[in-house]
Amino acid sequence: MRDRIQKVVQKFQATVSLYAKNLDTGSNFGIRESERVRTASTIKLPIMVAVFAEVDRGRASWTETLALRESDKVSGSGVVRELSEGVALPVRDLMRLMIVVSDNTATNLLLDRFSADLVNAEMEKLGLRNCATGHILDTLAWILA
Repeated sequence: MRDRIQKVVQKFQATVSLYAKNLDTGSNFGIRESERVRTASTIKLPIMVAVFAEVDRGRASWTETLALRESDKVSGSGVVRELSEGVALPVRDLMRLMIVVSDNTATNLLLDRFSADLVNAEMEKLGLRNCATGHILDTLAWILA
């Protein structure tokens, strides 16, 4: 299996990093698995975890609304940036848009409410100590340290 994967990876005109672990057997495989990488929209999963945790703790509500400001709108994927300034969107809907359509503006609204520090602390609690998230998409990076 290792040789087959290496042959496929060698064909790419890019740097490839990956890590996979079979949760049943514990066997794993990696290519540059310890190198720092920007992982693009996968940073949205830790944000979702932090939002769920805050709702579970009673520090947030799914029905709490966040108002969209013109300054919140960013390029990239998503539809929230097309909405009118001032529209109030529930946390639940923003989280769904962040995950389902990878909405960058929805992600930023949630990060403004829940903070990168909170997301990092939540990941630390889960044992993900080599990860850090910045503040806003367009400058935000989920980096494996």
